[in-house]
Amino acid sequence: MTNSKHMTRVYLLICLLLLIDYSLIAKTKISEIIKYVVINDGPQRAVEVYSNLKRTAASEYDWDIEHLDKLVADLIEQQYIEEALSVAALNIAAYPTSELVYASMGLAQLAKGDTTLAIEYFDKSQYIRHNHTSITWLHQLLKGSEYERKVVGDAGHIYAYSPYEMYDYNQISHPEAEGVAVDKVIGWYEKAAQIPQLYNMTISRNDKMIAEHYFQYNQNIRTDMREGTEAFVSMLLGIAIKQGKVSGLNSSIGNYLAEKGLHGATASLSFKDLVSGKSGLYASDDQIKQWRRERYKLSYTSRLSPGTKTFGHNALAGHLLAAAIQESTGASLFRYAKVQLFHPMIIYPTYWTNDHLYFNYGTEGLCLYSREMVALGQLILNMGQYPNGGQLVPSDWMAKATTKFTDLSKPSSDKHYLRDHGYGYGFHIYQSKGHKVIIAQGSGGQNIVAVPSKRLLITTAADQFDLGGEEAILDLIFEIVDGV
Repeated sequence: MTNSKHMTRVYLLICLLLLIDYSLIAKTKISEIIKYVVINDGPQRAVEVYSNLKRTAASEYDWDIEHLDKLVADLIEQQYIEEALSVAALNIAAYPTSELVYASMGLAQLAKGDTTLAIEYFDKSQYIRHNHTSITWLHQLLKGSEYERKVVGDAGHIYAYSPYEMYDYNQISHPEAEGVAVDKVIGWYEKAAQIPQLYNMTISRNDKMIAEHYFQYNQNIRTDMREGTEAFVSMLLGIAIKQGKVSGLNSSIGNYLAEKGLHGATASLSFKDLVSGKSGLYASDDQIKQWRRERYKLSYTSRLSPGTKTFGHNALAGHLLAAAIQESTGASLFRYAKVQLFHPMIIYPTYWTNDHLYFNYGTEGLCLYSREMVALGQLILNMGQYPNGGQLVPSDWMAKATTKFTDLSKPSSDKHYLRDHGYGYGFHIYQSKGHKVIIAQGSGGQNIVAVPSKRLLITTAADQFDLGGEEAILDLIFEIVDGV
């Protein structure tokens, strides 16, 4: 009997021991290994060790993200800045959806002295999840003179707030003061309220906002510009050409993407082919679905061959264009846009969709607040010039990009604005009762509408997944254009 009780106790003890995962107790922190290697053998060796252990002995080490995050802070404190940057990059690769890793990279970039990149990483961290580290540093960094509130106009209107306050980039005015009857404005907004897909609409004239309303959500919701993104890719191409980073509109993208595996007929496509919507790249519905599932979209695109160069919005072509510009500048397209456009305008978009090779999409994915849309609309309205910001986009490029090169007119349409419609380089061009109308136009009702001859700017944001309101939104836009 005693022996039986003894065996029972042994059995119970074994069962309890099986419940304990001794591997958790015995595991060495990977952060300790990496810290030793990075200090003694350098960042490159640390990357190799990290990768090898992750691949061959992952279960033997403790990979806790907070330990790795603290390692970055420790290295910065000890003035191992390059080493901290390397570890931060490893953390981002391992935990791309964590706000902690981007905040750490922001701190490392700050220690290096690169304020622009630091802001970008804090932005990204804050976008993923609000956190004290990022918001504190953003507020501190953006107190610099280049990020101060800008006050313009005799009445002292606020022209731009610093980020993370309520954005107000534009001077505000009254409709009557800008030559627009209030009754008309009320009528337009009453009609807008009847379009269920419409999120918001703003109207500006003479560089002053005269009306805005949020039918759904509020001013702190960003919407994807969808195909309207093409207009801003076009602007960045114009800047890259002006800076000599792209040798010319007719140069082949293969010159810039050869190292990424682009070859054959696709590599011979020119920047002009892509930005004009005439690449000839064709993909069936099944291929488009596969492309959207493909992790490495550029590699998939390069396997397709262009056909007849007829016009068409093409996600694959847009992706090639964005990637080629990115390779020519040596920076992500989003970062290039921040440096060349957004930050000089004192605006801070935080998200532009990218693939797994970190190429930003060329025909979708740039997400903007409505007032960011207004600010960028001013840039279009003024042919690349921004008030107090200088000539950000070359005026000759803007003139070219907003010229109709492809005729998309429907002469028999009952809608007058469709009877004279075309496409330039990233922009839709309409004529309405003798006035040129330029639109950065995205599916679902995302529109930035500039009418230079009337000094008129209209923006709309809508449900990108419900296309049922597109026609009604365009009808209303042109009613406003004709009514001002």
